[in-house]
Amino acid sequence: MKVSSVLILPTILLFTTSANAVNFGLSVADINIDQQRCFKQTELIHQNVAAKTLSTRSCDRVITNPWAPRKLKAGVFHNRGLINAYKGHTEKAENDFRYALNISSKHASTHIALAQILTKRNSFAEAIYHYDRAIDLGGNKQLIVQSKKRVESLMLNTLAKNAPMKNQHDSAED
Repeated sequence: MKVSSVLILPTILLFTTSANAVNFGLSVADINIDQQRCFKQTELIHQNVAAKTLSTRSCDRVITNPWAPRKLKAGVFHNRGLINAYKGHTEKAENDFRYALNISSKHASTHIALAQILTKRNSFAEAIYHYDRAIDLGGNKQLIVQSKKRVESLMLNTLAKNAPMKNQHDSAED
């Protein structure tokens, strides 16, 4: 009789007084599968698939799983933010990037992604802060500096456009 080796993954049980929680079994395999599916959705962005086909469901399952490690959740929040940004849900994306940074502020790529969202919202000073943090964390310095300069230029252009309006308003009062 031939015996094949079997990998048995532990099931983690939630021990609370809630009737629903007693029957709530979460396995490491489930967390890993959901994490891989979430990351796969992010990979599809790079393949230019239609945004409507992307789903954050697997990311949501990892994030809401009380047994998923915090470091893992930071990466999943980042990836869900990328998916939301690609789908045009910039507010959701911004929230996801902020959650990721609250868990671990040491990911240059999350600072860059948040800076890009903030730039679209014309929150230039905060975007520059996040680009600076990404540089401090050792991100691709040349690329980040170029992006930061572009934001600084946008900020100056925006200030210049708004300045004449104030001067015209002031002269009208004289």
